[in-house]
Amino acid sequence: DHRDLHSFPTRRSSDLKQTKKILTAIIAVFIVIVMCGCSTDKSLYNTALKQGLNQNSTATLPADGKDGLDGKDGKDGDTLDLYKIYQTLIELGEFSGTYSDFIKEYFPSELSTLSINKSLKNVVSIFSGFTTEINVRVSANSYETYTQKYFTAGSGIIYRVNKDSGDAIIVTNYHVIFNADSNEQISNDVNVFIYGKEQMTVTSTNPIEDIYGNKYTSQELTSNYSIKAKVLGGAINYDIAVLKITDSDIIKNSEAKQTNFANSDDITVGEKSYAIGNASGMGISTTAGIVSVDSEYISMLGADNATTCTFRVIRTDTAVNPGNSGGGLFNTNGELIGLVNAKIASSKIENIGYAIPSNIVDAVAKSIIHYCDGEEDLTMFRCLLGINVTSTTSSAVYDSVTGKATIVEEVSISNVASSSPASGTLEVGDIITKAKITKSTGKIIKKDITRTFHLVDLSLYLYAGDTIEISVTKQDGTVVTFSHTFTTLELTEIK
Repeated sequence: DHRDLHSFPTRRSSDLKQTKKILTAIIAVFIVIVMCGCSTDKSLYNTALKQGLNQNSTATLPADGKDGLDGKDGKDGDTLDLYKIYQTLIELGEFSGTYSDFIKEYFPSELSTLSINKSLKNVVSIFSGFTTEINVRVSANSYETYTQKYFTAGSGIIYRVNKDSGDAIIVTNYHVIFNADSNEQISNDVNVFIYGKEQMTVTSTNPIEDIYGNKYTSQELTSNYSIKAKVLGGAINYDIAVLKITDSDIIKNSEAKQTNFANSDDITVGEKSYAIGNASGMGISTTAGIVSVDSEYISMLGADNATTCTFRVIRTDTAVNPGNSGGGLFNTNGELIGLVNAKIASSKIENIGYAIPSNIVDAVAKSIIHYCDGEEDLTMFRCLLGINVTSTTSSAVYDSVTGKATIVEEVSISNVASSSPASGTLEVGDIITKAKITKSTGKIIKKDITRTFHLVDLSLYLYAGDTIEISVTKQDGTVVTFSHTFTTLELTEIK
């Protein structure tokens, strides 16, 4: 971020003094540069590296109004190292705190660069192997069955990691590890690569030629850095799958980090978003854009090419490419706001990509782990309330304090299934205002219901043995609380 020194943020009355401190530090830095060349305090620098802040952040001297590069004398201005400024302030006793604190205070746009660089540790490349049988005509009257192996590229995020044991849980899209046209459909050869160790070779092997001269080959992937992962489970209807890595020496000796999740209910239109993933199968890279729509629904064929799935998604203009599927969509703090899963590919449309909101990703991943880890079943289960909801009213509310506009809906019940747990208590027309889940462990999850998706998303955290309470306002104005504890017999399998 190249920023004119006259444009430091002014958030409080003491900023003038703070700016003078910075200018003092800049002058001191120039003296250090003139007298000592490019010397650096290694201990402070190493401290910054331990925080993951290893970028060469810079700021440019005030311009003369020409091209943003020239100084007062018409020559290009010198480039300042922000870390040197930070060091100088520390030495002068004018600033205390970490380098991250300094950047956050004076150069918040630089903080996003540092945060996204740290997020590279959260994302992995995935190459899933599949096989298909091909009948190859080798003579006028005979065929030979040929088994063709191939790999498809995708991405994933590190959901959990234990570097002492070398174990990790990876979350990705279901369509990254599933291929309806393959023999196995769910890949049994999933290869995971962490950032910085994506060296691999994919070679063609066992060529066979038919009588028409067509050649058929298989692919083989070789690498010293491939981490084998097992598919723990997944759900086509959410396009989410969970992978498990066990006892990996690469994980033990890596910089891999568990992904920090943002509350996707809090995202707002216009905020910056960064997609990190294995774009075009060429290794982990990042693209930047904004959140275009905070929540909408799209329908498409699922990974099995048969099931029509409706997904709640975030729309973004951040560039999304084949291979980004299953990778992360991050905010400026390096927190996950969504799992990239789709884009519109059309010559008439520019940069419309989609990501599954982080709250759904978290809930579905937890459900898959809860019901599939250590089990033969590869699908998740849900506790269904048996009600449908709709928006009775909807409006945009502008907050003058935060400067953000949010959509607020009045959520009402549009249908109650006759055999559902809610039948007899909840009725069509009831206005839902609050919901609470009490887990069998005693943990409580509360939510004010101000969007139609709030109750749907919250119910993803319901397991057998958990209790849900829903507060509704009846049409006569009375307030009623519905409560139900789910049993194992009430679980519904979600494929």
